[in-house]
Amino acid sequence: TLVADFGIGRAVGAPGQDERLTETGTVVGTAAYMSPEQAAGEREVDGRSDVYSLGVVLYEMLAGEPPFTGPTAQAIIARRFAESPRPIRTVRDTVPPELERLAMRALARAPADRPATAAAFAEALDAARRRGGAAETVPSRPIAVAPGPARMPKKWLAGLIGGVIVTVLLGSLIRSRAGVPSELNASLLAVAPFDVLEPKLQLWSEGLVDLLSRNLDGAGPLRTVSPTVVVRRWHGRADPESAGDLGRVTGAGLAVYGSLLSAGRDTVRIRVTLFDVARGKAMEEWDLRDAADRVDRLTDSVTVRVLQELGRTRPIGSVRLVGFGSTSLPALRAFLQGEQHLRRSEWDSALGYYERAIRLDSTFPLALRRASTALGWTRTGYDSLSNAYALRAGAFNHRLPARDSLLLLSDSLLAALFEAGPLGIRADSGWGARLQRFFVTVEDATARYPDDPEAWNMLGEAVNHFGPFASRSYQEELQAFDRAIELDSAYAPSYLHPIDVSAEWGQGAMRKYLRPYLAVGPKDVNAEGYRLVARLLDSTSGAPASIPTLVKGLSGHAVIVAYNSFDRLPDSTETAVALAKVLASRSWSVVPLNRPGFTARLFATAQLARGHLRAGYASIPENMLNASLPVFAEAAVLGAIPVDLADVTFKKALSDTVPATAFAYQWWASRRDTASLRLSVTRAESTARSERVNRPRALYMAGSASAYLALATGDTSDAIQRFLALSPNACPSCYLDRLTLARLLVDRRRDQEAWPILRGEHIGSTLTPFPTSILWVLLRARVAERIGEREQALHSYSWVAGMWRNADPELQPYVTEAREGLARLSGEGGKAVRR
Repeated sequence: TLVADFGIGRAVGAPGQDERLTETGTVVGTAAYMSPEQAAGEREVDGRSDVYSLGVVLYEMLAGEPPFTGPTAQAIIARRFAESPRPIRTVRDTVPPELERLAMRALARAPADRPATAAAFAEALDAARRRGGAAETVPSRPIAVAPGPARMPKKWLAGLIGGVIVTVLLGSLIRSRAGVPSELNASLLAVAPFDVLEPKLQLWSEGLVDLLSRNLDGAGPLRTVSPTVVVRRWHGRADPESAGDLGRVTGAGLAVYGSLLSAGRDTVRIRVTLFDVARGKAMEEWDLRDAADRVDRLTDSVTVRVLQELGRTRPIGSVRLVGFGSTSLPALRAFLQGEQHLRRSEWDSALGYYERAIRLDSTFPLALRRASTALGWTRTGYDSLSNAYALRAGAFNHRLPARDSLLLLSDSLLAALFEAGPLGIRADSGWGARLQRFFVTVEDATARYPDDPEAWNMLGEAVNHFGPFASRSYQEELQAFDRAIELDSAYAPSYLHPIDVSAEWGQGAMRKYLRPYLAVGPKDVNAEGYRLVARLLDSTSGAPASIPTLVKGLSGHAVIVAYNSFDRLPDSTETAVALAKVLASRSWSVVPLNRPGFTARLFATAQLARGHLRAGYASIPENMLNASLPVFAEAAVLGAIPVDLADVTFKKALSDTVPATAFAYQWWASRRDTASLRLSVTRAESTARSERVNRPRALYMAGSASAYLALATGDTSDAIQRFLALSPNACPSCYLDRLTLARLLVDRRRDQEAWPILRGEHIGSTLTPFPTSILWVLLRARVAERIGEREQALHSYSWVAGMWRNADPELQPYVTEAREGLARLSGEGGKAVRR
């Protein structure tokens, strides 16, 4: 029920009121005229405590920054929900679509750009309605309005409309932020946590959600809501009203709820109800018993009855109990305990239970998969044990529920790709085919389970780690993670990659993900690092100077997490370089910082990425001056390596393995060293004839060397044709070839051929921006401007200018080009560069 005091109220003029909220004479909630402390201290008077809590939220939404619910408001709402046995309903269920869009646009704007008055909200809504052509929608029940003074201001009408709009907008905001669907799916079923009063049976409260959801999913047209989503959104007890609320908040037209209790020393009793959410009534109820140590068997009995009942109205087909892939009840119990910890991002505890399940049943695929996930988050995606668990899980991917089988396949393909190492340097001839199958699989998962946050999270992970190899963009990655967050905003890991990737769009974009991540109270190993990120973003003393103090006493893991967040931020203080310097100046025990030369290479790359060629070269250790290292080739291409030294080092590559010479080709072409390129062609062709395993890579190298040879002799047209004939999947790490091809196409104004290459990301971005990443984005800006992709061109020019604003003189012509591009497109020149 909508509580009074939204709309026109009495302007009491309490201390601390925000003039922006009152200039039209509108009172948006009594609490808008109170300090947060006053609102927090208010006792319930005539049922108005809900108004105060919502008023604080609204006050912060209008006056603050995302996510618009500061600690004070959160504390108030938490208190009210704890006091109330039912969720507080503050808005009606149906909200006009133009309000949804208006709310989302308000979220995306800076605080200074948001509507600050009721009249501004009314004007924005009118504009949205005129554009969308939607009919006006009014509340289904009257809104109580607090009495005002005897003389109403002339702006009473604007205030009243604005108050109503703000109220409905707040409801729209709450629903959209929570991912509440507008329609019920008659084939979607939500299994609610069961009421369990006895401690010895407590595991099964959420455990039955896991078991029943997996058993029922995929039976005919039936799909089940992810157990993680159910557990996070469940409030109340096992009763019809709570089941209806769960169905509406998840979009499920069906719900299952019940209770589990002891029925004697060795027996348990389960009461289950199948509930029709749309009709608001039970379809069928069952009361079953079995041995206390065979709850799994009891679950199968419930599954059969639910499917038989649903089979009366839909084509379910024969009942097939797919199970979990393990017949060991102790292993199953350990797995279910691990699931409860994983849902809360408690990686170490979850891993302990999964490994216990694996010890009890070494072929338990779901436990193997989850152990891989937990290890991947506590270590790195390239961790050998994490990948071993995922690959072993894939080997036992038999007779599992459809959703689990699909996600397990995705994880095993991801592990197989990780095995090739960073940049795919150790990729074999089948790597490209696995890459294509991986993306087909994860996209199939999101298509079949569009409301499953785990599927969308997997797609985000796919694009983050391997999207550049498949011409995917950061926008696609953020869209996937945004959908995962919309469906399950309490799953902390969904925010991590977006924090890092969004840095390219500036600090405001980073805060959009950082603040809600920290607000959920993450317990994962990354939390310390992202708290450091928040402190650095809020630091006013100048990042480089304050960093040694801010990182004092922190773990190496926290510092590398912070570095990864800042390495794409085009900030004038170059926080990433300062963090890399700290990492290179100390010894660390954590992987990968303990690997020889890792931090030195990181510091060199960070400086080169900001255009500090000489400083970057000077920080490269002598034992790293080898052409097989991408960082050396990057420095040489940009002119940071002395010519004589580069010539000698690249000549040594001719006696190294064939893949190692790939990083020398561009250098030899720029020096018109046709002799070295011809020798490279001969060696690669010889390898292709003699080594069957390495034949695809060797043939690629022969073709690549031939293309550079044509370039060295001045035959650009032949070079382009040879580059176009190369298959990127045969040599994932040969990104300099794609960069060279893109540059040649752009120079020839063959924009439609260059765009499919450049709209994806540079593959060095899967680790940290390489110096050629900036050149890549500059080429993208040129093409985007010419083909009419104005926003993409603006962003790309801005990022290049920001990243290289302090670059060495050799790179300043690129900065000038970027600023001139900004001037053409925005008329603001350098002002458009993010600070």
